[in-house]
Amino acid sequence: MWNWLWLQAQPAEGGGLSLLLMPLLLLVFMYVLIFLPERKRRKTLEKQIASMKQGDRVITNGGIVGTIEFIGDKTVYIKTADAKIEVRKDFIAAVITPELDKK
Repeated sequence: MWNWLWLQAQPAEGGGLSLLLMPLLLLVFMYVLIFLPERKRRKTLEKQIASMKQGDRVITNGGIVGTIEFIGDKTVYIKTADAKIEVRKDFIAAVITPELDKK
């Protein structure tokens, strides 16, 4: 009987490789499903922000929609229906293109 308990307590051979393989596969899976699409979206937004010009319509992270009046180094002045506001470029969520405006 004691021999049987001793055999149960022994780790299986080759178990170390399978223990490392599952977390690695999980990390690769997360990278492909989460990080790659987010990186692509961020680069697209950075290109849109870099190519903004006066008169373009933008949406801020807070949901404010307006037209660009002036572009500074780090800020953008946006004209909304009732006011002109200053917004940092970091807080622009999207530049509205004609395709987005039709939706």
